[in-house]
Amino acid sequence: LSRVLVTSPESLKLRQSLIGSREKISIEKANGLITASVVVRDVKPHRKWPVATDPALPVMPMLEYGTARSWADVAKAYSEAVDAELASFDAKAIVARETAGETVPKKKLDRLLAYLHREVRYTGLELGERSIIPASPKDTLARHYGDCKDKATLLVGLLRAAGFDAHVALLKT
Repeated sequence: LSRVLVTSPESLKLRQSLIGSREKISIEKANGLITASVVVRDVKPHRKWPVATDPALPVMPMLEYGTARSWADVAKAYSEAVDAELASFDAKAIVARETAGETVPKKKLDRLLAYLHREVRYTGLELGERSIIPASPKDTLARHYGDCKDKATLLVGLLRAAGFDAHVALLKT
């Protein structure tokens, strides 16, 4: 038997869904709070995680909750956060230096990717807001390290400065 309670202010507009179970989520409102609760019976323990499991299919019941109306809304808000970090980053000098004399788009891209890997080592320090929002490309270059979202944001800035239509992809895992 598993019981989950999630309580939030009504103003937060928390959404929830239960995947992998036929049980129903119960919603109660009181004193400006919403409490979502669900009881799932007969959950069998997993001794070994299934190999090659489709990540879209739950191997056990799962309660998802969040405040966004849709994944598209989450992706749009994240794209706006990335664009805010890119706003003050002028990569034209770097792009000119790293792609000098190159006219083939694929080779330009390869050079910029090589620059990224040469200048920025992967290091994940995910503290506070930076666990979600990428660092500015200027900061990433100055410290010569960043995690995947920092490196992706820097690469997007470089590619845009080189004339490519580039965006960070937000994946649901």
